[in-house]
Amino acid sequence: MKQEEAKKIFKLWQEFAEINDKLGKVFRSVPVSFLPCPQENLEEALNIIAKNYYDIANHAAVNTIHEQMVSLARYKSDEDAFEDIVDDWIQKDPAEVKIQLENLKIAKENWLEFNKKNNIL
Repeated sequence: MKQEEAKKIFKLWQEFAEINDKLGKVFRSVPVSFLPCPQENLEEALNIIAKNYYDIANHAAVNTIHEQMVSLARYKSDEDAFEDIVDDWIQKDPAEVKIQLENLKIAKENWLEFNKKNNIL
């Protein structure tokens, strides 16, 4: 993959970050079809961009990208993910659901604060 393609995919991933964060707060498994591009391409692009940051000694950016790559582990085939989702929510304790909904609210507030701080909104 060339640098320009990696940059485009990385930009897609950055735009997807808010959704990715919220999906992780609600679901143990997420359908791979929710990703903004094929998972293999995304991983390759993130590795290329992380290497670019590593080469200029921006280790904080490298760590952030690697942390985001870990979140890709929750993406499964659509069939497996939906099976997990149904099993998880059928067995959920109402108190646990309340905690997850609160975590989702916090994630939204954190995302809004991040965007304001970085003049995105």
